[in-house]
Amino acid sequence: MTNLPQKLAAFPRVVEQIHEGDLLLFRSRGPIASLGRGTHNHAAKVAWWENDPFCLEVTQWKGGRAVTLESQVKKYP
Repeated sequence: MTNLPQKLAAFPRVVEQIHEGDLLLFRSRGPIASLGRGTHNHAAKVAWWENDPFCLEVTQWKGGRAVTLESQVKKYP
């Protein structure tokens, strides 16, 4: 796996490039990322509801949830 240069962009500028069903990959320094072979420790999908993209995810012991993608970008830039 190659490490591509990281490019940051403001959410409002790229939201139009986000499509229904896109894969969202999360990175952290937690145990899964540290012990695993990759840099990502969690995955989710995009679903559009009206004019807002949502992050749909299921986590062990917590269940599923749908939150706005914008809220997750703000929380985890």
